[in-house]
Amino acid sequence: MLACLAIAVAVGLLIRWWLLGASQGAVSADEAYTGLQALRILDGDVPLVIEGQAYTAVLDSYLLAPFFWLFGPSVFVLKLLPMVWWFIASALLLRISLGLRGRAVGVLTGSLFWVAPGCLIVLSTRAYEGYGIGVVAVLVACLTAQRSVNEPESVLRTAVITGAASGLAFYAHPMYAAVVLPLLLVPSFVHRAE
Repeated sequence: MLACLAIAVAVGLLIRWWLLGASQGAVSADEAYTGLQALRILDGDVPLVIEGQAYTAVLDSYLLAPFFWLFGPSVFVLKLLPMVWWFIASALLLRISLGLRGRAVGVLTGSLFWVAPGCLIVLSTRAYEGYGIGVVAVLVACLTAQRSVNEPESVLRTAVITGAASGLAFYAHPMYAAVVLPLLLVPSFVHRAE
């Protein structure tokens, strides 16, 4: 199983490396905004959301800013952050699947998410504000909701983490409400009598 996981990680990295050199790896205007916002943060700006909009947090820019400060602004540094988010999301999905169907399904699920087909693997190289961190926040909410259902003794702790992760996902981008709102209903329904 570990060998399969290592192969999937290597294949995912190779595909992403190839994509960065292909036309799909070119920086879009939305990605450039993420980088420019990180530079503005380094200059002392403290935005809460994308300028001119009432939604979409600029959390990626805040996390990117120290790396721009350390290594200088570059396309490589800009595009590294979303890949890290998707790697973390793959690991979380592996963990969630382990709890549902066991080791083989967990490894398969995490691997398939990391070596995602077509547009998803391209998306995992895009430095769009709120996309990668939103997926991670949704999966943290899924994992803690699963624990809340399976481990009733830790319901308060998991409820707090599930709520915080769901709130972070919604703050990252409102599109994640379509996932986290139904997700929150599951542990609420299971623990309704308590």
